[in-house]
Amino acid sequence: MVYVIFFIAICLVLIVVTIIGKDFWPFSHYPMFSVEQKMEDVKVVRLALEDEHGNVEWWRSRFFRYPEFTGRKLQKIYNMNVQGKKLTAFINVERDKLLRSVLKLVEKEGFGINKYAAIHVIERTVTNSFEVKEKTIDIIPIAELNAGSIK
Repeated sequence: MVYVIFFIAICLVLIVVTIIGKDFWPFSHYPMFSVEQKMEDVKVVRLALEDEHGNVEWWRSRFFRYPEFTGRKLQKIYNMNVQGKKLTAFINVERDKLLRSVLKLVEKEGFGINKYAAIHVIERTVTNSFEVKEKTIDIIPIAELNAGSIK
């Protein structure tokens, strides 16, 4: 008897969710990762640090997801730059503010920002033949970011 009531309750919830058309997980369609994408369309923006000798190394923070978060924000900022030339000053301010916070974190993690000369903003994508393509979007000298005032 309990199972019958439980089954009827579940069916009623499913019917109501279907009629109303609202998402009510787990009774609705939830395509978390089920959207088909082409590999070339998936782009990741990463940061790399260039030292005074010209060697470039990926920025790997102890805060696992922070570089990914920063890359996404930079990607949004650079997409705004493409859409409208009037936003250039605002975009540069937002970019510099974000990169200053990156430099603060790099310094707090003990890497020392004095040995770095520039930050590279690099867009990465994978082709159908599984080759990684890297495109440098921007190179920002640390001196331009007023690195001396980071404390």
